[in-house]
Amino acid sequence: MKDKNNKDKFKLVISDIDGTLKCSNQSISEFTKNVVDEIRSKGLFFTLASGRNLSGAKDIAEDLKVDLPLVLSNGCILQKVSGEILHRALMPEIITKRVIEITDEFDYDLVLFVDDQLFFKTMTANIEPIFGHIPDACHEINEWKNIHNQLGAVNKCMILERSFHEKLAALEDIFEKEFSNKADFYRTNINHLEVMPRGISKAIGLQKLIEFLGIKIEEVIAFGDYDNDAELLAAAGLGIAVENATENVKSNADYVIGSCSEDAPAKFLRKMFL
Repeated sequence: MKDKNNKDKFKLVISDIDGTLKCSNQSISEFTKNVVDEIRSKGLFFTLASGRNLSGAKDIAEDLKVDLPLVLSNGCILQKVSGEILHRALMPEIITKRVIEITDEFDYDLVLFVDDQLFFKTMTANIEPIFGHIPDACHEINEWKNIHNQLGAVNKCMILERSFHEKLAALEDIFEKEFSNKADFYRTNINHLEVMPRGISKAIGLQKLIEFLGIKIEEVIAFGDYDNDAELLAAAGLGIAVENATENVKSNADYVIGSCSEDAPAKFLRKMFL
């Protein structure tokens, strides 16, 4: 297990948002905001690593006064809050088109991420609770052929199913046969299944970030809760899972702390640095 006692070696704190810094339908707490301000005043960098794109993460980044690039779309994008993209990864167009064919055939709700924009056929009960608060980024297109010129610019694909989770399990079986060694896919929470460019993860996004900052991976503390955080926690100098994390994430973490509902990441940082 990595040592958390040599606190002076750490230079960057990076955290997942949903299920880690905040629980569902909650805002970032004032306690967490204050702790982030305080550790920043001690000379530590702080930023976010999220499955969200900039349109979904910007308000939270601004609440936390993040002035570093954000690792977004599960590592597909490294982007400043101002909008400047420092690095992006794209899905092979042939994979995106096959995801569209499969999800259309079995009537799944699919959202395509293209930088800070989101494209879907129609607004549904699966999509609205997640993306309805960012209407400027959402594009209801009715038919995928209406954005055929965008299909080569997709960062990732998200399939949403809030009511019948066994449907996502069945889809995972299909993707295993279709995309083995061609693309990656995993759950980012119980309701979401995402298809990613092969080999891209939050850990890859972190690597791009530390190259930009000129620091080392062992100087990073990372927090997370779901399977898309596992590689991030394993790669960081210190990987911290919240109590509500999946077993996969906990097994890749150096420490398991309290839950997101207890502001556990902020309490950990306060105890360690303040």
